Amino acid sequence: MLKVPLGTAIASEQPSSRTGEIITTGEPGWFALKDRPELNGRDIVRPNQEVDELGRPNVTFRFTAKGRVAFERLTRKIAKRGRAAAIGPVDGYGAEGLSGHIATVFDGEVKTRPIVNFADFPNGIDGRTGAQISGGFPNIGAAQDFVTILKIGGLPINMALLSQQMLQPRE
Repeated sequence: MLKVPLGTAIASEQPSSRTGEIITTGEPGWFALKDRPELNGRDIVRPNQEVDELGRPNVTFRFTAKGRVAFERLTRKIAKRGRAAAIGPVDGYGAEGLSGHIATVFDGEVKTRPIVNFADFPNGIDGRTGAQISGGFPNIGAAQDFVTILKIGGLPINMALLSQQMLQPRE
């Protein structure tokens, strides 16, 4: 049995092709993540499916004031960690392999892992104008599904007891 340290969450990710298509027959990968995310769905506002300059589907969104600060702090930390891993000067393409990711997790599954390229964003990404996730969406439907997940993640959910039943042990 695997024991997970307190404060750690395990998330799975289905393998995908270079175009972002999920390989349903593949074995999932597993990630150990901090149980307390830097951002949550309530920090993201106005998610929207769009297309990038090459016509590929992407997702854009904005942040609440708290979310903007958290996003900038997180991406700065990721960029600095990537830069520290580099030995000497590195171009944008080389930096991509050394750069870290932001995992977007929903229901214990990694939905996206965009790269924070330290060559492009050495001090992190300024969230004042929002952010976009591009690449990794094989089609517009997948990007639209991700927008739906972002919207659901931001909804306030109230949980209440609907019914209670006492069970008697069998003799």
